Amino acid sequence: MPHKKRADADDPASLTLKQRKWLEVYLDTGSATEAAMQAYNCKDRASAGVVGCNTLKSIKGATRALMEKCGITDKVLYEKLAEGLDANRTVFAQFEGAFTDERDCVDFPTRQRYLDTAAKLTGMYAPEQHEISGPGQGPIYQTIYEVADGNGDSGQADGDGASEGPAEADAIPPGD
Repeated sequence: MPHKKRADADDPASLTLKQRKWLEVYLDTGSATEAAMQAYNCKDRASAGVVGCNTLKSIKGATRALMEKCGITDKVLYEKLAEGLDANRTVFAQFEGAFTDERDCVDFPTRQRYLDTAAKLTGMYAPEQHEISGPGQGPIYQTIYEVADGNGDSGQADGDGASEGPAEADAIPPGD
């Protein structure tokens, strides 16, 4: 399988035409899947999701360089993050269809989203862990079968070189 081209970390010009198209659509829609559907002509959204994720990883350095060329530096990002952490909103009061009052108040939902973003960027969250278990939340077991060739021989030496056909090995819990 041929090696896919990775964009140079400092050179946005190293992007392929499809990667450029993908980036354009991604910046417009914010969806890696939709960008892959359009740029790579994927047949289904599941495939497009994989292609989009891989493309995002492969052009990460070039994307950062493009952002910096557009003036979106780390300093600018941190300043915008600080603005979001101080977000306020204006609430209007009405009586009989007419505005009677307005008040500025803390916009807690917006501040929470910015705080969540800041925590992710600084690594304050523990890494995500996913527990995998077998049926009924029990352990996962693996069953191993020997495959016989056309002569009834499993292809593995077992003392006399012959076998009675497929044999099921005992299920062994992981780690044993």
